[in-house]
Amino acid sequence: MLDTVAENAARLCEAFDAFIYRRDGDRLRLVAPSRPNTCPWPRRRVHPPLSRGFVSGRSVLEGRTVHVGDMHAELDDFPETAARRIGSRTVLGVPLLRAGVAIGTITLRRMEVRRFTDRQVALLQTFTDQAVIAIENARLFTELEARNRDAAC
Repeated sequence: MLDTVAENAARLCEAFDAFIYRRDGDRLRLVAPSRPNTCPWPRRRVHPPLSRGFVSGRSVLEGRTVHVGDMHAELDDFPETAARRIGSRTVLGVPLLRAGVAIGTITLRRMEVRRFTDRQVALLQTFTDQAVIAIENARLFTELEARNRDAAC
């Protein structure tokens, strides 16, 4: 389901691609790319650090939307970004909030300088709500399966 959320978020917000990351300790774990072959991180580093040095990390750590109109003009604020290497220009990260705590983010990228509209930002916030529900349902289902297995033993 998260793959579908990422694909629809990218398409409806006119983004080049979208990534859903979950917080995993001091790293972000990529759980759903809209276009698997466009991941900004080298294969050996699929789990980027949880850092303010790039949009996804800052969005999670600060629990807020981070919208950068031109990454190339903001490299001092985002020193860990892969934007220069891969050509990302406009980036939008919206945190996945559960009970007010950021558990991940959905990040959209554009390869041209073109800010996302207020309507697109609001739409992405709706997608983050759907992603949180899907993640929570998966967690509850896993817990239920474990309890059923334990009861059967």
